[in-house]
Formats: sequence, structure tokens, C-alpha cells
Amino acid sequence: MRASSSGNCSAAAAVTALIGTGPPHTGHLPGPNGLPGGYPVTVHHRTVELRLPPGLTHREALDWNLRRAELDGVMVDPTGITRLTPTALTALRTHWPTAPGSYTPDELAALRTELLRLRDRLRHQPSGHLAHRPAN
Repeated sequence: MRASSSGNCSAAAAVTALIGTGPPHTGHLPGPNGLPGGYPVTVHHRTVELRLPPGLTHREALDWNLRRAELDGVMVDPTGITRLTPTALTALRTHWPTAPGSYTPDELAALRTELLRLRDRLRHQPSGHLAHRPAN
């Protein structure tokens, strides 16, 4: 899957601001400064500063992102280990019985490869064979 040209332009603006060859960039970034989730930021030469709405604390923004991740089926601890929620792991193991219940950032490349294989396999199954289908 390719990023959109607007996404590429936004990423380029953030990178050029970060390395100091472009003006400061205001936008949203995933995982700024190692934080889980995405945040509004301002990027300056070698710094990324959160640009939170007035009245929203850093802790509240972090907690919000962690809650959203859990609703998506994952929990990330402060060391970077990702753990699947029991519901997500049960659903995943319906199609991948040996799926890991947790993984480290170093294991992402191998995990990505397996998840892409699973996606391709599920895409090629007749729709009646899927264990779970979204409601209309």
C-alpha cells in the first residue's frame, strides 16, 4: 500500500523541519518522542513538541491513546512490548493458531510478514468461510 501524496508532503515537511532545512511544521505525527499513538505536534530543528488542546495534559493525552489502543485490541507497556487483549488474541488465533500474545519492537518485521501472509490468505477465501464478518 502506498502513502498518499498529501501524506508524503506532510511527512516531508516534518522531516525538513526536524533536520533544520525547512520551516517549523505543525501537524500530526504517530509516536512522537516514542509516545504510543498519534498527537498534534510542532516540529522545529531537532525537536518535536506536543501541541495539545488547551486544558489537556500530557498524561491525559497519553491515557487517551492507550485506551484507544486497547479498544483496537492492543496494549503497549512503557518498555515498548505490545500485548494483544484476550479478545483480539482469540480472534487472531482462529486464523493463526501460533500467533504471539505479545511482541517487542524488534519482532515487528517478522510479525509484519506473517500478518501480511494471513491477510492475503483471508482475502482469497470465499466470504462464507471467514470466522467473523462485519455486520451490515
